[in-house]
Amino acid sequence: MIFAGDPPFRKARAKGGVPGIAADANAWVLRFPTPERAMGARSGGTGFAQDDKSSPTTMIYPIVKFGDPVLEKSAAEVTTFGEELKKLLDDMFESMYAARGVGLAAPQIGISKRIAVVDVTFKEDPGAKLVLINPVIVKKEGRQRSSEGCLSIPDFREDVTRAKTVTVRAQDAEGKFFEHTGEDLLARAFLHETDHLHGKLYISHISALKRDLIKRKIKKLVKAGEW
Repeated sequence: MIFAGDPPFRKARAKGGVPGIAADANAWVLRFPTPERAMGARSGGTGFAQDDKSSPTTMIYPIVKFGDPVLEKSAAEVTTFGEELKKLLDDMFESMYAARGVGLAAPQIGISKRIAVVDVTFKEDPGAKLVLINPVIVKKEGRQRSSEGCLSIPDFREDVTRAKTVTVRAQDAEGKFFEHTGEDLLARAFLHETDHLHGKLYISHISALKRDLIKRKIKKLVKAGEW
């Protein structure tokens, strides 16, 4: 999940550009404290209180952290489309915004379904909100390299090489198939979120040495009760 407060995101906005077309992309990272009124909390997770500006029925889910098995298994295909799914999508967008993110995959809130939501404008353009159900990457072109992180692995980041232009084929909230092509930040978001649906995290794209270092640091945090 890309954090809307990162410098490249702010730089793109200052230039009047759309963050999805930014020349570089920073990453999915930020940890929030657990509020007393957190909703949908999972054991060991980071809770988020219900946003006062969201719908009274909207649930803000906690973000699942690295170490939870749901993040490392392939998510199930969505076969039923209806009001329950639409409610979940609304909750995912609100949870994403509460975390100051522009992308979120269902496994990151503990739901092993092939669902992701993306909004690289962070609420500035309602038309930029994308729902990706059962997404498949059908085309990749070019290369971009930038710092990347993940809300599920807070406070860590590494440079990751991704395709510069990506086309994804997915279903919308009604089950209709569509294709969408994104560049730069949006392309990175497509790849990052679809990775989550295959049980992969961004650290699978870095060297084994750096990956093991991150895992060792997390192990220490867990032992200290800080994860």
